[in-house]
Amino acid sequence: MVAVVAFMGAGGAVYARTRPSPSPFVTTSVRYGTILDTVLVAGTLQPTQTWNLSFPAPGVVATVNVSPGQAVAAGQLLATLDPASLQAELTQAQANLTIAQAKLTLAETTSPPPPAAQITIDQADISIAQVAVTSAEDAVNSTRITAPAAGVVAEINISAGQADGASNARAVAASPDIVLESLSAFEVTASISDSQIAQVHVGQAALVVPAGQVKRLPGTVSEITPLASIVQGVAAFPVNISVTGDPPGLFAGAGAQVAIVVQRVSHVLTVPTSTVHGGGSSRPYVLVIRGGRSVEQAVTIGATDATLAQVSSGLTLGETVVLAQVDKPLPTGVTGLLGRKGGAGVGAKGRRGGKAGGGIP
Repeated sequence: MVAVVAFMGAGGAVYARTRPSPSPFVTTSVRYGTILDTVLVAGTLQPTQTWNLSFPAPGVVATVNVSPGQAVAAGQLLATLDPASLQAELTQAQANLTIAQAKLTLAETTSPPPPAAQITIDQADISIAQVAVTSAEDAVNSTRITAPAAGVVAEINISAGQADGASNARAVAASPDIVLESLSAFEVTASISDSQIAQVHVGQAALVVPAGQVKRLPGTVSEITPLASIVQGVAAFPVNISVTGDPPGLFAGAGAQVAIVVQRVSHVLTVPTSTVHGGGSSRPYVLVIRGGRSVEQAVTIGATDATLAQVSSGLTLGETVVLAQVDKPLPTGVTGLLGRKGGAGVGAKGRRGGKAGGGIP
């Protein structure tokens, strides 16, 4: 609307044109978008690969060269055994083999020769002694624990001077000498309620946001345990989400939030969900601008998420839709931990069907 003001001057009436009056509406337009329906869960980052490392034979620990939480490189020496006791065992095993061989030689050269059964026994004793020598040699050659790959030391269950092997308490508890965790591959372990688990499947894409970070990392649902556990009276199913690639800056045990994409609808006509009115027993509608006025337009709504709604019928591309009136409070956009206002939204269904989420640029 243009306001025209008239006033009288020395030469008669003078007309002054003012600026157009501001529109009373905040608007947007119907556009193509992508709608992502997601299930939002919280979990914990864990390495996908763990190595339980132990000395293969008993002995006395000589050195422990690392500490818990230390990052190590592939091939780095982690701990050693004192080879003295193992060398003594090898010497004794070699002596036993020599005795067994001499006993057989003596039997074979004795006249008259001993019974054939005795020869068989002597030959068996040599075989047993040879196995003991081989085992002792392997033990002497395996007095070092080295890192099979780059990782971080998660546990150390030995100390210098400690007897290590099948006879000590550590072996009874079946604890490895050193636990090493991968630094390059992580997954999020989480639980999904029984009301949502039917929507989640192995192979579905996901977005992962580690605690303290804003960057969304791609992920994939890698495992679903079909046996539920009860958490605060609600059946929940353990789910693992693998983080794709080799992103830096991840820490085992840190929290993470994950949006699992359970449905994706691409290149469809969309409007912000806040523009859709009605529903329930009445047909949904939006307010559109026609002839400078807002009028109700009935629409058919398809897929929806936290920020966008698919318009299956009732609107055309580029049509102007009312977001709000300037003399009323603006609607509050829903911004979730995985997105921002606007764009193609990522919703997150709550336990009872509510949604929260934000957009993907």
